[in-house]
Parts: sequence; structure tokens; C-alpha cells
Amino acid sequence: MKILVTSAQFKTCLSTYQVVNEITKGVKRALPEAEIIVEPLADGGEGTSQIITKTLGGTLIKTKVSGPLGKKTLATFGLVALPFLKPEPPFVSQNSQKVKTAVIEMAAAAGLSLVPESLRNPMNTTTFGVGELILKAVQKGARQIILGLGDSATNDGGIGALSALGIYFLDRKGKPVKPIGSALNEISSLKVCLKSQNLKKVKIILATDVKNPLLGKEGASRVFASQKGARPEEVEKLEKGLRNLSKVLKNFTGKKEELRPGAGAAGGLGFGLSHFFDTTYLSGASLVLEILRIEEKLEKVQAVFTGEGSFDQKSLKGKVPFLLIKKASQRGIPVYLISGKISLKESELKKLGIKKSISLISLAKNEEESKKKAKSLLRKAGYILSLELAENKFKDFSKA
Repeated sequence: MKILVTSAQFKTCLSTYQVVNEITKGVKRALPEAEIIVEPLADGGEGTSQIITKTLGGTLIKTKVSGPLGKKTLATFGLVALPFLKPEPPFVSQNSQKVKTAVIEMAAAAGLSLVPESLRNPMNTTTFGVGELILKAVQKGARQIILGLGDSATNDGGIGALSALGIYFLDRKGKPVKPIGSALNEISSLKVCLKSQNLKKVKIILATDVKNPLLGKEGASRVFASQKGARPEEVEKLEKGLRNLSKVLKNFTGKKEELRPGAGAAGGLGFGLSHFFDTTYLSGASLVLEILRIEEKLEKVQAVFTGEGSFDQKSLKGKVPFLLIKKASQRGIPVYLISGKISLKESELKKLGIKKSISLISLAKNEEESKKKAKSLLRKAGYILSLELAENKFKDFSKA
């Protein structure tokens, strides 16, 4: 039997590599003779750069940049060879000439995991380090940048990244504002002095599955800012600030980017970049699955084990495990789901093609214990579901 074990990260708990390794241990214990294909997953958030770079045989580069609170942090990005990506799948044209491509996670320089829980507040965080990573990639010769917009700690509309690239935001007195969320409403004008002319030639792929616009009820501030630590009154200040930034940028560039689907991702980072650079929004989940050649791997397996930290209604809006489940279900491959928390009903899961599911919370006393013992519980869940798989296969064999 061939089994595909693949999962997204369990946020604030375990990386995608840790999750698939622990599940695999449980599967091997129950089915020692099974052949297991292990594939970590990501959709533009943490892990994206490493997964794509390793898959394509590229190089990982470490460099010091400004973190979300301004302190220096060590960040990693990848350099790979890829053709210029197409706007619709299949994104990669196999016969096209390849160019040097940087794979950057904004989370590597401005991610929520880089901010201690007690200090989380998008009023005070910046994407400045993301701009430093982009500049470093261009200096390394990158002609295309895949920029993952997941797992952000920011809501600065991209003014931090733009400031690092040489686009400065000024107040009514002509003085530069601090490139953080709380300063957005102070912006009155801007000055452009790019730190590299090669920035004008680079193509930036904004990898995200968030479709939210920049402003309004479904916008960056009102949907995501509270998850990053903003209080209710601060959410409205950030909304007002992004509205002001949108007005200033529209007057300067003539572009209307605020309504573009995805403009609200990563606190408006793509929105800011799109005013000055050649940008395209792509599905991060679909892009990763294509680069991993997941379609080919599904043709070879008899079962799929997958999961993510929380499987809920948000998962059904294009997150990478859901897309994988959909592809497996279309081929009649049974899917076994393991998540920290599962909010959907069993009947809903079955409609998706999920044969059986286990949440780590159901194996623990409470949510806190499920996080503390996540590794051992993942192994246990993998073991239990593998026994279920073996029993189902035996029943199928008996019927035959």
C-alpha cells in the first residue's frame, strides 16, 4: 500500500515538517510495510520558501533584516530557477526559459510568530524587513519574486516594505513617518528614490489565498487586525489609516488597488507594492501543489493523510489541505484528516470525501494539553487512523 502523508503547519505549535514526521511515525507503527510519500505543505505562509526551494533544488540564503518590531532578526529566503509564472494554472510553463526566482515569506521578517504574545499589536509592527529581503533578492540577480503573504503580524499597508525599497512616506510637515500601522493616518505625501533601478524590472508574484479587499467590513483591518492583537478602537484607527494611505497612493500613482481581491492580505502589503511594481496575485496553495507535482503523486497512492492546525469553514475557502482533499476525492482516494481542532460536522466532512478524522483535542484533556503533547498525539492519531485504513482495506478485499 502507498500512502501520501502531507499537512500544513499547526500554527504557534508545530511546523509542517514536524507535523508530517510525527504522523508518519504513527502510520509506520501500524502499517510497517506501507510505502509512505511524505510532503510538507504551505500556502504562502511559514514553510513556503523552504518547501519550494527544496523541491526545485535551489539555494537557501540567510540574512539579517529588521523584524516586525524593528529589532534585527535572521531571515531565510530561497533562490530557484523558474519560468515567469502565468496568471492562471498551470502556472509553470515547462517549455519556457527559466529565470532566477527568489522565494520569500513575508512571515520570515514580519510574521506573527516573531512577536511575543504580550507585544502583539499591528499598530506597532512593520514590514520594513520584507522590503529588505526583496532588495537583497534583487541584488542577488532575481528577476522574479514569489512573495508569500501568510502569517503576518502587520497592518501597515506595505509602507514598511516600500520604505526599505526607497519610497518614503511624509507627514504634513514633510517629515518621514515611522513605517508602522499607527502612523498611516499621518501620511500626507511621499517621495520616491528607489535603492535599486533593477526593482523596476522585477516581477513580484503575491502568493495568497486571501480574497479580502483592503478596506471595509471584509477588509484587512476589520477581519484580521484583532487576530494580530489590535483592540476594537485600534481596529478602527487602522481602517481609517489604510483609507488615508489609499487616497494618498491613488493621487500619486493614479492606480485603484484597494478593491483588488487579495489587497487585504498581510495587512495590505501587496496593496502597497502593487502601486509601484509589476505584481500578480496567485493562489499560494495551488502554486505549491503544482510545484510539488501533487497530481502525479496522487495517481500512485491508495490513501491520503492530511491536516492543519484548525479545520473549519475558513479551510474551505481555498486553504491548501482543502484543495488537496478535493483533488484526492475526485480520484476516489480515501482521505484521513488529523487536525488540532475540527469545527465541521462529521456529515460535512464526509461530503468533502474525508473517510475518518481525529482532532488532537479529542485525544487530550483540553486544548492546552493538546498543544503541549501535540507530537505524541499526532503519532497516536496517525496510528489509530492507519488501523482504520487497514480494516477498511480488509473489508474491501473480503467483499471482492
